[in-house]
Amino acid sequence: MSHAIPKSANTPRELSPKAGSGGKSFAPTVSLDSPKQQAGHRFGQDTELPEFLDRATHAGMARFTKGVSPAALAGAYLDWMAHLATSPGKQIEITQKAFGKWLRLSRFAMTCAGAQAGLDPCIEPLPQDRRFRDEAWQKWPYNVISQGFLLNQQWWHNVTTDVRGVTR
Repeated sequence: MSHAIPKSANTPRELSPKAGSGGKSFAPTVSLDSPKQQAGHRFGQDTELPEFLDRATHAGMARFTKGVSPAALAGAYLDWMAHLATSPGKQIEITQKAFGKWLRLSRFAMTCAGAQAGLDPCIEPLPQDRRFRDEAWQKWPYNVISQGFLLNQQWWHNVTTDVRGVTR
């Protein structure tokens, strides 16, 4: 026995009994075909084919992007970029931070290149960050690579947060 969900739903669905439930409980199964197509109906001249193509394209994109809308990502990026472009104070702040981080990393690299023993890092990873805990990351040249990565990560956090006007 099959019960159809109203067409107003995003994708056509059918309800079928769950395995081992004795037919009492129903679980949805998704079908990209409209009820007419499921009944063997060929595409007509109206909106069936365009609607099918749109649904199939959106379903494929959703699988590829794990459900995140590419249009929403583009909108968020453009919102951030437009507000950052019109915020000269924020631009000065992030430029100063970039230069300061470059100086810290340069000093660290110069010191590490000549030192035999491990030095104190110029930036500590967050407590929950376990990527650089291995002892090999504390030795030349990997210590400079990890420190550069962490400083860059911190700089991007500064660039992408607290930009006045950006939609949450």
